[in-house]
Amino acid sequence: QLGRCIAAMRRGDTVRSANDTFLLGVSTYDGQDYGEGARLIHHADLGHAQAQYELGLCYALGRGVAKDYSMSAHYSKLAADQGEAAAQCAYAMACLGGLGVPQDHEESVRYYRLAAGQGFA
Repeated sequence: QLGRCIAAMRRGDTVRSANDTFLLGVSTYDGQDYGEGARLIHHADLGHAQAQYELGLCYALGRGVAKDYSMSAHYSKLAADQGEAAAQCAYAMACLGGLGVPQDHEESVRYYRLAAGQGFA
């Protein structure tokens, strides 16, 4: 699917789906063009849980965007509430350490349990 997306972009076709934009963003980000990758991933964030999780990571690491734990927690929670297991774990860590959100051990345990329930532990 990524190959199809990149070929379409090279032809000048418009990328139409959030998933295509997300895949292109991840590819660009992995190629270490963090700014453009984060921009594309952000553009894909139209309720796309994996894009929200990846954008949360961008903010946590300060890659392509200014480091911002509050924004990281925000995007992690959006994805976590859609059932993205890795995001549930990331949000649980934010709650445990008080990174971008008030420290809340009960909330942390709740999200860790959600992730573990999907085999992500």
